[in-house]
Amino acid sequence: MSLCPRCEHKLDVFSFSLSAFPFYFKCANCQTRLKLISSKLFWAIFLFYLAVVFTLIMYIPILNEYGLGVTLAVSGWLFVYYKSSPYILSKDNVALYGSD
Repeated sequence: MSLCPRCEHKLDVFSFSLSAFPFYFKCANCQTRLKLISSKLFWAIFLFYLAVVFTLIMYIPILNEYGLGVTLAVSGWLFVYYKSSPYILSKDNVALYGSD
């Protein structure tokens, strides 16, 4: 996990606002806007996850019949995001929002 470039506080995965996550996010400690230098890994994981979940929902009848698709999609994404966030938020990939 990386540290905030401004306050050196550890970036917790679920502690900052995710409203515009791939574009920018805020440190929970100092409220500084941060950005990902490269969001390619995030988008690759996200698109792969969508393809897998969409396929599962379409071709496994029990997920479609009982409405379990949404539950699977949301809880699955939280798990995938939690496991992939150390790679997405590595210290070489986080910078202050205004600096280029």
